[in-house]
Parts: sequence; C-alpha cells; structure tokens
Amino acid sequence: MDDKTGIIIACSIILLIGLRLLYSSIIALSFYYRLRRNGQRTKAVISGLEHKKLTLLSRGGDAPVLTFQANSQTVSGVAVNSIYSDIGFYKIGTHVEIYHDKDNPVLFVIKNRKEQILAIFILLVSLFVLTISIWGIIKQIG
Repeated sequence: MDDKTGIIIACSIILLIGLRLLYSSIIALSFYYRLRRNGQRTKAVISGLEHKKLTLLSRGGDAPVLTFQANSQTVSGVAVNSIYSDIGFYKIGTHVEIYHDKDNPVLFVIKNRKEQILAIFILLVSLFVLTISIWGIIKQIG
C-alpha cells in the first residue's frame, strides 16, 4: 500500500467518525425540539447513572437515569438527548424538568441548556471533521 492509499483510508475512517457524530447530534437535537414543542412537560428525579464505553480508546461516560410518572405509570430510563460523558452534569437525587412523548413516555428529553450546548458543539465538531476528511480525500485523489 502506498502513502496515498493509506491517507485516503485514514481520511475515510475519519469521515465515518464525523458522520456518526453528525447523526448523533442531529438525532439528539431533533428529539429535543420536537418533544419540547409537542410533548408533555413534567419533573423527574435522577435515580442513577448509566455508564457506557463509547469506543475502544475512551473510558466511556455516564448519562443520568431518570424516573418520573406519566400516564399513571412509573417510567425510568435514559433521555434521548443524553450525551454520555464524564463531564458530570448531574447528581443522583436531583430533580430535573423533562419533556416526554404523550403517547410513548419512554421517549423523553431533559430540559437543560448544557445538553443542548453539548449537542450543538458536537454538531459543529462533526462538520469540521467531515470538512477536513473530505478535503484530505480530494487532495489525495486530485
């Protein structure tokens, strides 16, 4: 394999990572704005933290497990817009506001500017990564 092929492969891998980041941030933001507009607003308590190892190279991160009442039932789970991180936005026992789907309360998002800002930041980083990887591929091909 020559240097050109290696660079194209590396840029293609970076491109895939950028696409995955872009997809995740768009999903998180679209659910947030859809449920904020059309969902039911309520209070939830952080009942735990769910840990997820994100990649082979990272330590992983935590997302809050929320418990709340909706449609006469107790719902517990991780919000659709939660971003697993080790930043530590949340503490167990804290009450937060959420928006949940009226018909399917398992779909819910946390009303928190930090989650939105982090999702927007990841969106911007993914666009930067995509631009750099596409530029690298074009430079090698052209």
